[in-house]
Amino acid sequence: MCRRRYLIYAVIAAIIGTVIFGCYMFFGGMIAASQNEVQVSSAVPVAVAGLPCTCGGTMSRIGTTAATCTSPGTEIYKCGSCGKTNIVELSDSPALGHSEVTDEAVPATCTTAGLTEGSHCSRCGEVFEAQETILALGHETVVQSAVVPTCTQSGLTEGSYCSRCSTIFSVQEIVPALGHSWSDWEDSRTNCDEAGTRTRSCSVCGEEEIEELPAGTHSWDYGTVIKQPDCTQPGTIQFTCTMCGDTSTDDIEPLGHNLTHHAASEPTKDNEGNIEYWQCKRCGKYFSDKDGTIGIAYSDISVPYTDDSSDTGGMPLWQIILAVASGILLFSLICAAASKLLSRKNV
Repeated sequence: MCRRRYLIYAVIAAIIGTVIFGCYMFFGGMIAASQNEVQVSSAVPVAVAGLPCTCGGTMSRIGTTAATCTSPGTEIYKCGSCGKTNIVELSDSPALGHSEVTDEAVPATCTTAGLTEGSHCSRCGEVFEAQETILALGHETVVQSAVVPTCTQSGLTEGSYCSRCSTIFSVQEIVPALGHSWSDWEDSRTNCDEAGTRTRSCSVCGEEEIEELPAGTHSWDYGTVIKQPDCTQPGTIQFTCTMCGDTSTDDIEPLGHNLTHHAASEPTKDNEGNIEYWQCKRCGKYFSDKDGTIGIAYSDISVPYTDDSSDTGGMPLWQIILAVASGILLFSLICAAASKLLSRKNV
């Protein structure tokens, strides 16, 4: 009983001692952490575990940092006893300094924005001079005046374009020359047997045209059509001399067929079909070719409907039905007679 009591006391004492030690270590660490200042010094690199700590312990190197544009390289030490950290700058790894790069300016155009010149560090990205946006310039429109055509010279419509980027907004189109507007010929002669001249002038530009007329030259009028041409036959035009009244005739070329194409169509029970054909709008004639050289009659165009299912080689359908029925009746009578004869033999 006494040994058991001593054992219980020993366990309780061990627990109390453990708790006290834990509290000491916890609060001691808190105090050490509050006193843990980061020390930065500039020195030559030392051994990995060669820095003494103010607490009496030894600092061990736990890492390094590379030099940047503005900061040298460093070694980081930490005390294993109190946890204090010390950062040592490396004399053989000084700050690199910025590597400045120029950002080229981008000129603005009529439709796109531009940028001013700037600069930055190519190593760390620090901006020294920021590039600013330049607004798009917009088009600078130039109007090209229209050129009025004359009797002999072509003209131009009005156009426009951008003088900065050469974008064309409205294309100038060519306007054909007007051509002269001639007056009637004026003959200086009194009869066709004498030589002379005839003159006409343009009512637009005033230009004159003079032709020499030797003796015996007629002065023909514009002519009168005395026979109209058709699709295949030429016509006739008659000219009269305004000086002596003599006449002259000339042929007018045939007009040619004005053909309209009609595609072939299959006949149905309700409508007739037709072959492929062409018809002239002018003379109304029908042709089987697109050139209008093979004429056909209207009766050759239509295709009548025929029922192939009732095609019996010319025999009417009722005759076929009657023949089939007669054959069936005859076959039945023969079978009945044969059956009756067989029954008599058996008897």
